[in-house]
Amino acid sequence: MILLGEGQVEQAVPDSARRIPSMYVDPVAWLVLESIEQAISHPLPDDVGVLVISTYATLATMTELSGTAASGRVSPLRFAGASPGGAASLACLVHGFRGPSLLLTSDPARSRPVALTVAQSWLSSGAASCVVLSVHTVDSGHAVHTVVLGADE
Repeated sequence: MILLGEGQVEQAVPDSARRIPSMYVDPVAWLVLESIEQAISHPLPDDVGVLVISTYATLATMTELSGTAASGRVSPLRFAGASPGGAASLACLVHGFRGPSLLLTSDPARSRPVALTVAQSWLSSGAASCVVLSVHTVDSGHAVHTVVLGADE
């Protein structure tokens, strides 16, 4: 595989001023999108694969929902936004990526080799022309590191 681009975003608490009407998006998904946009140096084809590694994913939205569920009311928009896969799907919606997508909800150190194997498989099988791999970590704040990978020439 070859490296086609790279991006890095860090925030103490994920938040974005960007919005999509009639849609709630978890703050981590916005952070992943921002990192992906930094990594993309030119328009990509629509058969881009998207891989995200995060043990946190949409935990903030899930926690918020669990607090409101006791009242018997849950926001349908926030319920949809709480799906862990939302961390990967926002980039697909915004950029029209139609390749495979996957969220690995496990430790990045352990998951990175798995993600690279999946990316290599998608590239060699033709399932994706390139793969965006984003790794989300939470230490003193939230950070997302993204690489865009292509097949060897």
